[in-house]
Amino acid sequence: MKKFFRKATAIVATVTMLATMTTPAFAAENNAASEPLSNEAVAFLQEHGVDPSIFEVSAYALMDEETAIANSYNESVLALKDATEANNFTDEQIQKYVDGLISTPTTVVSGNESGIEPYADNQPSADNREKDDGIGYEVKSNSGYYQETAYATLPSVYRAASTGSHSDGYLFYTVSGSGNWGIDVGLAYCSGKNIEGWRGFYLPEGAIRPEYQEQPITSLKAGSLVYFTGVIETNNYLRFRVLDGNNFNTVYYDISYYVGDHSIYRTNAAFNRQITLCNAAKNFNTGAYLRNGQFSDAYIYSSSGYSKTIASNTVSNHRGRFGTNSDNAKQVTVNSYDPWYAENISIKF
Repeated sequence: MKKFFRKATAIVATVTMLATMTTPAFAAENNAASEPLSNEAVAFLQEHGVDPSIFEVSAYALMDEETAIANSYNESVLALKDATEANNFTDEQIQKYVDGLISTPTTVVSGNESGIEPYADNQPSADNREKDDGIGYEVKSNSGYYQETAYATLPSVYRAASTGSHSDGYLFYTVSGSGNWGIDVGLAYCSGKNIEGWRGFYLPEGAIRPEYQEQPITSLKAGSLVYFTGVIETNNYLRFRVLDGNNFNTVYYDISYYVGDHSIYRTNAAFNRQITLCNAAKNFNTGAYLRNGQFSDAYIYSSSGYSKTIASNTVSNHRGRFGTNSDNAKQVTVNSYDPWYAENISIKF
């Protein structure tokens, strides 16, 4: 079990999310602020009734150079083009997605496996993780994919624990490359300043704890539909966004993290989609629960096209439920699943 699959511990004090990163030396030579939309991007927008002039250079005026580099509109439009082909987005959805790109620029954040184990109850299962502080469900893509998109329905989470550590719920991607380094990006149900709620977070390999949004996203509740998109751009930034699944111009979370210096590229990246419930003390009998966490319509994208995550493009021992051992793995219930692009998961401590 590689360390970067370990999930977050319970955090009572919120961590301020953002820190400024040092721009990679090469990046200054590729200033996105002077980069026009490509012919492919323009053609896509026009085909769907979106005026390309919305992406005029003046949109970068309030961005510093580093943010402008990560916030390549051309990269974002081409990623949207791929996702539209997979999901059959309507012209209205595309317009709203574009509106969200303009109104909410990315934030650059700090950044300088054997077959399925069988169980008696025949639930789909992955390798267990002895050193983890959480249990859950995963679907990991093969390497060589530069983007994953999926809808997520947020679960109800009860953090429990009258004594000891509270538990936190997570829906997220782990993005990795050819080495041992990876980064988790997603949503967490946790507490900060004694306020429970859903927050965007990221957790790079080697960090002591995740970096959370300071304030919870108050409009997100159990049953809320969101849209996850993670893409390795050609500038070697990972851009991760969480949008309202019913209204794409509402952007809940948008960060960019430079991963090129960690050997993660468009040609070798892998995405591990996960739903977990975690406890800092590794106490999985507190009464905490996560109910009906769902991903659906999960697609991965490569230079040869796109596909739903299925058996042939995912890692066999990283598909299904997992625990720290075969006993607590059974505390993860797969309510339903379409292998391997949709799942409804409940976890009980």
